Amino acid sequence: MSELVWVCVSLWNANPILIGAYYHPRHGSCSDLDDLEHALDQLMSWMKKNSKTSLVIACDFSVGDIDWKALAVKPQSCKNSTCEIIAKAY
Repeated sequence: MSELVWVCVSLWNANPILIGAYYHPRHGSCSDLDDLEHALDQLMSWMKKNSKTSLVIACDFSVGDIDWKALAVKPQSCKNSTCEIIAKAY
């Protein structure tokens, strides 16, 4: 089971900072990435409306569909687009 938490920090006289923390278990299933994929979709919509917000995502990505040495998505990936976002952000 994956875990996902978001918080928006608003400081006086400064742009907001959106902080996300995501954990994906080492032997998690493809469906565990559904929460992250949904959150990223919502995040992109929100960021378009709040373009001055900074974004920080802290993660423990034990995603087996990514070749971490090459930072590339493996051909047999079940969540190709989500894994590409993760690999590019890493």
